[in-house]
Amino acid sequence: MEPEERKISVWICQEEKLISGLSRRTTCSDVVRVLLEDSHHRRQRPALPEPGGGMLSGPPHSYCIVEKWRGFERILPNKTKILRLWVAWGDEQENVRFVLVRSEASLPNAGPRSAEARVVLSKERPGHGLGAARASLALTQERQRRVVRKAFRKLAKINKKRQQPLARESSAAERMETLVHLVLSQDHTIRQQIQRLRELDREIDRYEAKIHLDRMKRHGANYVQDTYLVGAGGGEPEPGREPCGAAQPAAGRPEEDYARKCEEVLQLQEQRAQQEELLEPL
Repeated sequence: MEPEERKISVWICQEEKLISGLSRRTTCSDVVRVLLEDSHHRRQRPALPEPGGGMLSGPPHSYCIVEKWRGFERILPNKTKILRLWVAWGDEQENVRFVLVRSEASLPNAGPRSAEARVVLSKERPGHGLGAARASLALTQERQRRVVRKAFRKLAKINKKRQQPLARESSAAERMETLVHLVLSQDHTIRQQIQRLRELDREIDRYEAKIHLDRMKRHGANYVQDTYLVGAGGGEPEPGREPCGAAQPAAGRPEEDYARKCEEVLQLQEQRAQQEELLEPL
């Protein structure tokens, strides 16, 4: 399916001509032919002024389209897809102008210019013959193709440079978003670990209270003092009262749980320290 038709303007001397009905297959030679046909119709109708003061005459191959941009200008090859070239200019379209000139007319010398792709026949040795002219024409057409490819490469570089700042900004925004998610995740993990430490502290307190009550029931309220006295005196325990060591196997299970809880607390504290170290660079 053909894309939507586009329009471009072509200048003839100081007059701007709007060319419509362009497609992706429209070439510079097609535009030249349309402009010459329009000039021919205007000559047949005297009431309509002819562009360029009536200077358009001759076959289409004697004219060409010149592209001007910021002081640079070059002759476009006849096979150039002019709509594709116009779209490739992008934001620079406002600085681009297409001008219809005669092929044998020299480009103005004032200001810089890009490489020209023009057929220049030798005037010093006119008797060279048709073979030399064809060779020169083939060489010039190859130069024209190189110039067009070079122009498209320049446009691609310009567009790439414009896209690079946007890509860097997008990459920086993505890194910042990743850091924010990491900080939030680490904060959530630390809060969970702090809550777990508090729960373990409460469980340890309950286990210590339970062990204390069990020993008070077995050895009396002064079992701690009696244990120190027995250890210091090296004597026998009082009759009717079991030594503290005999009660230890019965209390072995709570003490093992207590030791396990202490190990969990130490592990959580180590994990918390590691998480805090990870958060310091952020």
